Amino acid sequence: LILLAAVAMPPSPPAPHANGAVRLVVFDFDQTLTVNHVFKDLAGWSDGSHINLNPPYALTELGQVTRIFEADRRGEFAEHGGFSAAVFGGRERIEQVRGLLRDMHGRGVVILVCTKGLPGTARKVLSDLQLLDYFAGVYGFGALFYGAHDYDAGLSVGRAPPEVRKLLSGPEYVFQETKCLLVDRLLNMWGLKGQHAVLVEDDIREISFAMPVCRTVWVRERQGIREPHIRKLQQMTLGRGHCGGGCLAGLCPIKHVSV
Repeated sequence: LILLAAVAMPPSPPAPHANGAVRLVVFDFDQTLTVNHVFKDLAGWSDGSHINLNPPYALTELGQVTRIFEADRRGEFAEHGGFSAAVFGGRERIEQVRGLLRDMHGRGVVILVCTKGLPGTARKVLSDLQLLDYFAGVYGFGALFYGAHDYDAGLSVGRAPPEVRKLLSGPEYVFQETKCLLVDRLLNMWGLKGQHAVLVEDDIREISFAMPVCRTVWVRERQGIREPHIRKLQQMTLGRGHCGGGCLAGLCPIKHVSV
């Protein structure tokens, strides 16, 4: 909890809502909001199941944000509408996700990203797609947590152009604990219960940690949220969510969904 004390909190609590509706939605980034694992793609750690990004690769926040700018200047993903559109799965899926975020934001739901990747990388992708403004905060690991490639070593924040620097995160957005701790901190701060929050995540370990704390939506196929997840989140934020995990009637805490 000492680490949490320095973490920036959203500026205002969610708008109240009847029927136990979800008021806080925390999204993982890689393979939850995106289709591809963006951090691994940029780091050169891909296993053949991701996008075909050529070297150089980057491990730092500055390096990854810079590398995305370079990829787009070189037209490496022009046929997909750019790097960020490619990792989101194309225009149709981007508009599906935009519709969900717009609806939830319009209902006064607080929406966050909490990633084991780098906040600036997520901010760059979301900014490119005009999705960043729907999020009250983007949290993730420290800018140098994963070390550096040679490409990273040749860069410096001081020499970075303004469009790169504005996407880099400050220390207040570094969060390197299990994600349910962030959810729990916010619920306690706002006087809300577990039913008022949901973690949307492809990592079953994070889902397991969060289940005693809040509702969860497990993105089982690890290919980004799809129409079933979107419908479930819409129901939850309207106070109509229920478990889709096949639990026995009367025994489910109505906290988790697996689609």
